[in-house]
Amino acid sequence: MTKRQKQGILIGAVVFLIIAILGGFWYYKRTPTYTFSQIKTAVEKHDWDTFSKHVDTKSVIGSLYDGAIDASAAKDENMDNATKAMVQGFAKMLKPAIVEALNGEVETWIKTGKSSFDSNSDETNDKSIQGLTQGASSNKGRSNKEESANAAANNLKDMTDFENIEFKGVTSTRDEGGFKVITLGLHDNKLDADYELDLNMRQLDDGTWQVVSVANFKDYLEAVEKAEAAKLAELNKPIQDEINKEVQIGEIQPNIYSGRAMSQLKFEVPITVESEKMIRYADGMVVVTAPDNTITKIPVTLSLNLDTGNKTLVVQKWLDHSVSRERNLAFADSNKLLAKIELTKITYTDGKTLELLTKVK
Repeated sequence: MTKRQKQGILIGAVVFLIIAILGGFWYYKRTPTYTFSQIKTAVEKHDWDTFSKHVDTKSVIGSLYDGAIDASAAKDENMDNATKAMVQGFAKMLKPAIVEALNGEVETWIKTGKSSFDSNSDETNDKSIQGLTQGASSNKGRSNKEESANAAANNLKDMTDFENIEFKGVTSTRDEGGFKVITLGLHDNKLDADYELDLNMRQLDDGTWQVVSVANFKDYLEAVEKAEAAKLAELNKPIQDEINKEVQIGEIQPNIYSGRAMSQLKFEVPITVESEKMIRYADGMVVVTAPDNTITKIPVTLSLNLDTGNKTLVVQKWLDHSVSRERNLAFADSNKLLAKIELTKITYTDGKTLELLTKVK
């Protein structure tokens, strides 16, 4: 998936969160303030005027957009600072049109109780996401955007884990930067983790309040990702122990052969297999640590065809100079590199597999 496609997931999916948090979330949950009660009633009665009075949807969508883009850039280890700046600049250029389109989606949902999310698309995410970043002027572009929003909503449902979130109440309020900041306490029942979501609110002339933005959406996404990683590590530990018992990898010393456009990482892998069944393949990641502690991970598949015994394989992996970390690795001193292989999956000759979980279910 390209960086642009990754953006598409995040950009389109913010509409799901605005609906989940400021619509359906309080539709089912007990509201902590009069303003939230007004929002709840507006959703129930499909009253767009009241809803938009108490929720500045364009501003909220904009804050979610910014937080999602920032979170995506922060966790992409293959992007250097210059590339991140370029991606974020591109995102800012798209932002006004995207916010306008998503605001219309929210308005339709409030007024009718229906949206493009009500029907599941069988199209692949990549195809849908491409539509999101295409021009908005044509009818075809508009259709593709609807498909993109649908696919993206499902992605954000996973990213935010909102289906498993329990509202615990307002944990604090404070004045900051001209806003009243309302902090909502949330508990993730699936991951057994607690989060906080900060809503910036401003007081209206009639004394009621309006939600202006989600102040810490980037932090929220990172907290969910951290909690999922911790839960995955817990669930995967016995699986990892079993994989490491079946296939043991000795020390490896990488060698770099540099070229102008592509370079090659080459090393020998000493392997010991102690299995009751014949193992055909072992999959994992080559993890290379540079002197500056920069870590580069490259997928690898080891062809074993062995049940018990020792084997040494020669592994060669091409390094792409267009990827910043691989480019930096290509011109590093081989003698100063540390490398290891972390196995994530083994495939037996009978077709059965033993592999780490990639998602908490």
